[in-house]
Amino acid sequence: MILKTNPKTQVSTRFAISYSRVSTEIQSGEYKTGLARQDDGFRSFLDQYPNYKAWDQKFEDIGKSAFQAYKNRSALTAIIESAENGDFGNDPCLVISEVSRLTREPQKEANKLLNRIFDAGLSIYVSELGGQIYTEKDQTVYLLFQILFLAAHSESREKSHRINGYHNEKIERFKKGDFSVHFRERKHPNQKCFYPFWLDFSEQTKTFSFNKRAEWAKQICDLSLEMGATEISKRLQKQGIKSLTNRRKPLSVHFIADILKNPALIGYFQPMQTTKTESGGMLVENREEAIAGVFPSLITPEQFEKIQATRTKRSRNKSAPRPRERKRWLFGNSTFCRECGEKISFLSVPKPKLSDPNNHYYYLHCSAGYNRAEEICTCRKRFNAKKDGVDFELDILKRLQTFRWASYFNDDKYEKSLKSATAKSMRLLNKRNEYKRELNRLRENLDELLTAEDILPEVISRIGVLQKRAIEKYEAANDDFNSARNEESTLKSKKRGKEIEKDIQQRVDNFIKTGRFDLQQRQEFSRWFFETGLVVDIDLYTGRFEIGIGRREKGVLVEVDMRLEDIAAFKNDGATFVDENGNPLDMDHFIQHYNDVRAGEEKRRLEMEASKKKPLRGQLIRDVKAA
Repeated sequence: MILKTNPKTQVSTRFAISYSRVSTEIQSGEYKTGLARQDDGFRSFLDQYPNYKAWDQKFEDIGKSAFQAYKNRSALTAIIESAENGDFGNDPCLVISEVSRLTREPQKEANKLLNRIFDAGLSIYVSELGGQIYTEKDQTVYLLFQILFLAAHSESREKSHRINGYHNEKIERFKKGDFSVHFRERKHPNQKCFYPFWLDFSEQTKTFSFNKRAEWAKQICDLSLEMGATEISKRLQKQGIKSLTNRRKPLSVHFIADILKNPALIGYFQPMQTTKTESGGMLVENREEAIAGVFPSLITPEQFEKIQATRTKRSRNKSAPRPRERKRWLFGNSTFCRECGEKISFLSVPKPKLSDPNNHYYYLHCSAGYNRAEEICTCRKRFNAKKDGVDFELDILKRLQTFRWASYFNDDKYEKSLKSATAKSMRLLNKRNEYKRELNRLRENLDELLTAEDILPEVISRIGVLQKRAIEKYEAANDDFNSARNEESTLKSKKRGKEIEKDIQQRVDNFIKTGRFDLQQRQEFSRWFFETGLVVDIDLYTGRFEIGIGRREKGVLVEVDMRLEDIAAFKNDGATFVDENGNPLDMDHFIQHYNDVRAGEEKRRLEMEASKKKPLRGQLIRDVKAA
């Protein structure tokens, strides 16, 4: 707030500074008495002390609680800083209607404010106390203000307890099905109410009903299983669905995210509460467990859990392919440079032809080497993946037709994965329950503190901060558990072995025949390929590539297991292999042999690493024996 100083102000002129504060903006509206009553007190002061002149600027804090730190109130801090700078001249007087306008903080913090006011050279006039101006030199001023500060703080706490009691009573009525105390009909379609925008409330029947917005709210839920909030917003904008507050803008990403995590989708009402933080701000958090059955459900609980798990998985897996309006490269985020393991970047260059005006050339290059990051990779080759006689995407698809899917989804691997998923679910469930117990303990402690008579607000604030952290930990653990449980359920419902091999081969065949040029099918196939864990390892100089099970670390490919593709190559050769007695060997023999060889290699590798940790003499003895 800028203050205009008058250099011609005479030293003998004394100024009276009016300070007013109301807790809510409603109190400052037209025909409201909050500010008017305080202005009356200031006029009474000027009549009583004609030697004071009103400062030409009014100081008002609108919608500011005195229970917060005074530093968060711009008008009050502006008065004190101006007084400290000498802008008000000699002996200025701060005029307030009540001490509670100044502060409702505990006595310790209130005394700091009082000392700063007096140190700035201000005296204080309180309308409700009569006609005396209080200065630092008065012998009883601190004793008097101590009592007034205590009364203001106690009044605030009592009011807070009454409000909490009212809300508790209202929540109990919710649980009994009485919604008349909280919900009102909307006066206009965009009015904010305590129920979701896709519902309307009837005060006559005391019931909710879906409105026309429920259809696109349901569409948001359906699309969220396939794409993020940004892409959802774009698609809805094309359908003419835009922001509720600004029809020129699309739905915001935050608005869509709030919808997707809102328990009102499955009929729950979540009571909220505010607490004071250590810095003096207000923290909005859940008051208690959500109340079921308040609203009609838009989706099923199973769908809601699946949405949360999908959003959590998407937020933690930034490398997964995203749905786009164009999907020119099918294997994005799954193709890597053989030289360095970095991701392959895709570039589409328009190249019109007489036979195809919309023709594009597709180029692949190493994301590191092509951008001259020579300390990582020196490969600056740009491979043309689509031109006359070259269709690299089709070559990969044909290779997938020969992939040994039955071995990839064998029963042993399935059982091992299912066992691991079950153990993970149980571990995360225990972790979630542990955080839940901690959260309940903090809530019980907070309830006990609120009923105590001599508890300091700082302690309540600290409990509130700890409770917020506990809620964040519980919600994160709950998301992890739901995600793990969905993965376990997905595994249980998965096909495996020959059954899934047949389905996948048919899927690849159908995609080659009819799906390659359909945007939605390309997006679905790209996402499926990524989720299988397969990668394409390409030599950009020659165009040779391999498909295998990839292991990534921080987005870089560090290992490719191509056993299954090698076996598929033997299978396609049509050769017959026999053992020493002339008996034919099937593919399972080669798989077992390969696993035995790899196990032996791994054992020798571990022995070598262990030997490096031994003293030099022991290592030399071992090397001699090995020789």
